[in-house]
Amino acid sequence: MRYENEKCPVCGGVFNENDDVVVCPECATPHHRSCFTENGGCGNEHLHADGFVWKKTEKEEVIETPEIKTEKDEDTVICPECGAENRKNAIGCSNCGMILNERIIKQFETPHQNTVFIEGKPVDDRDFIDSEQTVTVGEAACFIQARKESYIKTFLDAKVNNRKPKFNISAFLFGPLWFFFRKIYKAGFALAGIMVAILCFIMTFYMQICSEAFGFILENQNAFMQETVDMALYEHLSELIAEGVAGHPTQVALIFACFVLMVVVNFVAGIFANKIYLDHIKKSVSKIKSVVPNQSAYFTYLYAKGGTTFLNVFLIGMSIYYLLRFIFSMGLN
Repeated sequence: MRYENEKCPVCGGVFNENDDVVVCPECATPHHRSCFTENGGCGNEHLHADGFVWKKTEKEEVIETPEIKTEKDEDTVICPECGAENRKNAIGCSNCGMILNERIIKQFETPHQNTVFIEGKPVDDRDFIDSEQTVTVGEAACFIQARKESYIKTFLDAKVNNRKPKFNISAFLFGPLWFFFRKIYKAGFALAGIMVAILCFIMTFYMQICSEAFGFILENQNAFMQETVDMALYEHLSELIAEGVAGHPTQVALIFACFVLMVVVNFVAGIFANKIYLDHIKKSVSKIKSVVPNQSAYFTYLYAKGGTTFLNVFLIGMSIYYLLRFIFSMGLN
């Protein structure tokens, strides 16, 4: 028997075709397996003494799509979950949180019940990845998506050993770009701001060292743009750069110190990246739980909120690049 659109008596959630459903051996009431286990038995056990037997709900009307115009208002849509009226283009029901836009459902629908395997062994998706018991393995897998097994293993190891999550090599190598890739924007912009500030110092010292070389280029820019290469110009430019480096040992040392500082900042980011990511997951999960009571819609929102994004990395990276170019051009002028 299929139980789609029937409700679990324990959590009130509507079954879908991917749910793991078990039935009570006495009254045949269907439950989510996890709900049946956590409840310690049937949610209708109080009715067993009266000879209660569960029967499938007979629907009077089949709703093929939530975007149905009503006689009352052509700009509204009826939620198939709770019957509340919503705006026609609403993403979710204002009453129960059910996703109404089918395009978004298809785009973000995820097999969140798939088992997570770590070192070849399945992990209980009801286990928690943090000591505060805020986020389950199933929720974390739905939110993390890319390389979920690796991050979940890191968080579980940290919980079991009562320590901070281990070093994140990707955050060390890519710095703020890793945070933007994982949609951790506050930490990403904070780290990017530090990096931009250090690069500004580097450019300032570099322009002091090569001031005469830059002046020579500006004075002879037409000659440098000629198709025929004048080796004398390039030889003189090289001499000016060498003289600038020799004549500004302090600035050269400061540039080297700035590059060392950038490595140190990235190293610190690698140390704390996984801890920041775990806090980001916990905060996001708690927030979505508080505003989306519907179970199926909850995982859709969770999937949409989490994951990774290359587009934002590209856009933010290009913005920082052009900002640095603007600052460099202002310094030359």
